[in-house]
Amino acid sequence: MAFITKSHDDLVVVEDKTKGVIGYGLVLYKKGSSLARLYSIAIDPIYKGQGLGQKLLLKLEEYAIKKRTAYLRLEVASQNKSAQALYEKLGYYKFNIKNDYYENHDSALCYEKILMKLPKRKLNKVNFYQQTTEFTCGAASLMMAMNALRPKSKCDQSLEIQIWREATTVFMLSGHGGCGPRGLALAAKRRGFQAEIYLSTKDFIFLNSVRDKKKKEIMKVVQENFQKQIKEEKIPIKTKRVRFELVSQIINDGGIPIVLISSYLLTGTKTPHWIVISGADENFLYFHDPYLDEGQSPYENQHIPIRKDEFNKISKYGSQQLQSIVVIKK
Repeated sequence: MAFITKSHDDLVVVEDKTKGVIGYGLVLYKKGSSLARLYSIAIDPIYKGQGLGQKLLLKLEEYAIKKRTAYLRLEVASQNKSAQALYEKLGYYKFNIKNDYYENHDSALCYEKILMKLPKRKLNKVNFYQQTTEFTCGAASLMMAMNALRPKSKCDQSLEIQIWREATTVFMLSGHGGCGPRGLALAAKRRGFQAEIYLSTKDFIFLNSVRDKKKKEIMKVVQENFQKQIKEEKIPIKTKRVRFELVSQIINDGGIPIVLISSYLLTGTKTPHWIVISGADENFLYFHDPYLDEGQSPYENQHIPIRKDEFNKISKYGSQQLQSIVVIKK
């Protein structure tokens, strides 16, 4: 019922004049991005061979294009050859496989279609890592960036927690503090990578996320200590606003940007969140989001396309309009 009355997603129903509903298709849209997923599509087997599946899918694509969706993704059982033939006929291409995905242990083939005329995207090979706690998005993003530059770099929970301990702001909101840009840059430098920081302010950051004065003072001490270490390690900090063009240039120069965003447009929660940028073209940035909602597949959070206007909205946090990039290079 939610998909009919309240949802931003698209549910299209196929009806027969005498028999009523004989099929449907449901497309879900990734908040804060230009990505959609064909969640489900079905036509009554009695009507097989009449081209209704193709007409339904094209109608769903039409709705997606009206919402300025750039990419539509789907999964299909490896044994479902007829569906695969339809998708490939309509321009979908296979980009991955999920083993043991269905209840019968069949694999799912992952397909994607570009719905807009776009230049060829340039994607870095960034292996996905899902954060294992609510507060380690920064550590997870840093591990993905380091692994992209040095494929033998490990990505596991032990390192995730270790990096968080090195980079944490100690407090944030009502629980554990996430990672700050200076802490992440220092963690990367200790592991043999070059690092630089873009930060929109020279003031203390994240202080507005806590109310307790004692916690604020501790956060100031932590940040002052980070700043001292940054100077000792000669890690450059550039006071600059984060924009689409800047991140694209970093990608083109061979860096892997880890970007601070507000998670509000993605999840509806007003919390700071780190993502890693996996690629760019003239129209879009692409990112890996280490946070997965329950039931989500990791493939839904990889190479997520985001338009220039979407990125410029999402890449700032809180009343301070805080912006930051941590750039990792070999």
